[in-house]
Amino acid sequence: MASRVPTASPFTNSDSALSIVIGKGPTPRIIHIRPWLAATFSLLGTALLGWYFVATLYIVFKDEMLSHLLHQQTEMQYAYEDRLATLRNQIDKVTSRQLLDQNSLEGKLHELISRQAQLETRHAIVANLADQPALAGSAAKGAPAPRQTVPTGNNAKAVTSPLFTGSLNSFAPIVSKPIPEDQFEIRSLTPRDPRATGGPEKRINQSNLNQSSLNVPLPPATIAIHAVREIADQMEQQQLATLDAMERGVRDKARRWSNIFAETGLSAERFISTQKKSASLEKAPKSAIGGPLVPLNAVRNSSSFELKLIKLQQTIKQADQLRRIVAQLPIDRPLPQDFEVSSNYGARTDPFTRAAAMHTGMDFRAPQGTPVRVTAPGTVVEASVVGGYGKMVEVEHGGGLTTRYAHLSSFDVSVGDRVSKGSVIGRVGSTGRSTGPHLHYETRIDGDATDPSRFVRAGQKFGTR
Repeated sequence: MASRVPTASPFTNSDSALSIVIGKGPTPRIIHIRPWLAATFSLLGTALLGWYFVATLYIVFKDEMLSHLLHQQTEMQYAYEDRLATLRNQIDKVTSRQLLDQNSLEGKLHELISRQAQLETRHAIVANLADQPALAGSAAKGAPAPRQTVPTGNNAKAVTSPLFTGSLNSFAPIVSKPIPEDQFEIRSLTPRDPRATGGPEKRINQSNLNQSSLNVPLPPATIAIHAVREIADQMEQQQLATLDAMERGVRDKARRWSNIFAETGLSAERFISTQKKSASLEKAPKSAIGGPLVPLNAVRNSSSFELKLIKLQQTIKQADQLRRIVAQLPIDRPLPQDFEVSSNYGARTDPFTRAAAMHTGMDFRAPQGTPVRVTAPGTVVEASVVGGYGKMVEVEHGGGLTTRYAHLSSFDVSVGDRVSKGSVIGRVGSTGRSTGPHLHYETRIDGDATDPSRFVRAGQKFGTR
């Protein structure tokens, strides 16, 4: 058994060694250990004891620690998956919004294309109305603007293509899970108005974009649509102004033609009834027109253009009726303006009896053989020698209105001939009761002689167009 020799404490003096006696008997084994070596062994023992303690804890709590680490990894994975799902949802929302904007833009484009077709149709209607005889020679103000086009086809797709692609199904809600604090935002570059001036473009949150509340530039496609819409509005206003100008022109002409009737003392109603009667007796139609009936009814929802068009068409119809009647009136001179009037209508001294007598026409002094022209279209009902008239031609113009051309030297027409205004019907002569070459010109209503100077004066004052 080992016994320790009584010695001083090794820690009281660092130079003294620690002695360990091993064995019994007279010769025990003594081991001397220096203090620093003992300290080293103590430290190693402590380290081994600590390692043993840690290893024991690891073995005991290993499964729990691994479970905790796996749980953290799983939470982190879920967080990032949720972040990606949120980003994808935002992208799909932006894409869906862009698709909706695209559909809205395409709808506006289709609306503009339809409106353009409508304006072109109206332009054709206005052009056809301008060719009406009642509007001939009148300069309508406010002619429609040149045709403007809107982008279609590939061009339309180019300005409406979305910035992203996605599906409307992405709007479905997702399961709520922890979301990292460093949340992302989807931002897109908003195109700037190319006509605007200033700094660089601004980035705006696409999910919260609201152009009505935020002062942001409009996309170029929207600007183009607004520009084309303004042009279409201007064209529509110009077309309405054209219809107004046409109506004013037609009314002015109708007023002038009505003044011709007032000047001659005739009524248009007698000619209207005659025209209706003659039209009913005709076997073949005068025109070759037709097509399905598409009436423009002046209903509550009719546009301003349709209402003005209906009003203009009614005015043109009335004015055209007056125009056709005026075209039948003998308001031109049978001889050019150069030939003077030698005797007017009314009471005068008879050149043969030297007594007072009634002169039923106008005398135009002209050389022998001067062409005599009919003053209105009509039908020749007399071309022969008639008493004091000598060689005379009588033309019926309808509505009981006739003209006579007397003292002719020769005839250029025969009974039954249809003559147009300005046609030569004979030559100036001095046949019948005549003192020299001249033309005796009469106008008669229902067989009664009337002053032809009223017709000539009306033609000179108001014209025939």
